[in-house]
Amino acid sequence: MVRRALTEEESIKIGTPKESGHSFRDIGQRLGRSISVISRAYTRYQETNSYRRRPGQGRPRCTTPREDRALVRAAVQDRWMTAPQLAARHQNVTGRTISSETVRIILKRAGLRNRRPARGPALTQQQRRNRLAFARNHRGWNRRGWGRVLFSDECRFKLRRCDGRVRVWRRSNERYRQDCIQHRVPFGGGSVMMWAGITRDNRTALVHIPPPGMNAERYITEVVEPYVIPFFEQGAENLIFQQDNARPHVARQTLDFLHAAGITLLDWPANSPDLNPIEHLWDELARRVNEREVVPTTLQQLRVALLEEWDNIPQRTISTLIDSMRNRCALVIEANGGVTRY
Repeated sequence: MVRRALTEEESIKIGTPKESGHSFRDIGQRLGRSISVISRAYTRYQETNSYRRRPGQGRPRCTTPREDRALVRAAVQDRWMTAPQLAARHQNVTGRTISSETVRIILKRAGLRNRRPARGPALTQQQRRNRLAFARNHRGWNRRGWGRVLFSDECRFKLRRCDGRVRVWRRSNERYRQDCIQHRVPFGGGSVMMWAGITRDNRTALVHIPPPGMNAERYITEVVEPYVIPFFEQGAENLIFQQDNARPHVARQTLDFLHAAGITLLDWPANSPDLNPIEHLWDELARRVNEREVVPTTLQQLRVALLEEWDNIPQRTISTLIDSMRNRCALVIEANGGVTRY
């Protein structure tokens, strides 16, 4: 509950009933205040013969309103400055020392709180322009238009993830208790790479890409030939293939093969994972695997779990993600080609 001082009107309402014989409890219930507040206010009236608060009550402010605005302005201009840095800046400008906690209180009053930053790709100016042009060119596409696109991507799943979102129940003095420590394993204990494609009404199989890493030749022989081309042959007409700008995807060998196979490519802007709805599907797949009763402990178990959970994802979930493409394009336009919340 926020503590606030009695107003002069409330103080006047205390004196008269008290003179009439009412108790502090009765007056407090009537004004919605505690007995101690009513008692102190009445005692002050008896001592000073005034309902006004004594001058100088409370701790004096160490900053002026103008200095508060300067601190807020500095924090907004450089969002990455810490509270100690802002306190040091204030001392250099005014010659007076304030604590870091004072800075935090001032910023909190202005609606600024210290939060973890959102993560997004580092975009060049050219990439921002390309993203903006793509969003403007496709903002008019409806569900039917986006339903013709086969969105594809690869994703690497680690056996053990330390993403900072894991929580443990412990007391304040149990931080280093052995059963409260998350043990880190080098390289996440190993990983598997998977590829998949989705449309609004269908999906490809989840494909395991064994090591070593992907190159153009492997991409053609292990993904495009056995999965992409049959999907286009069995799917609806006028399908469009979306792939990101990874080197195996945009290699001349790959592009020539796709062109010869008669597959139309969607001109995809580089560094745009927030535009690809399959990125959210990878998160859904990882969440389902982590929530299994028996969590995978080997890479073989992880592969089997991924394949099983991939088939368990409802098609409605995929359709909802693809239906968000119009909103994704609108947010890119709003951000002038910058990173969006997706």
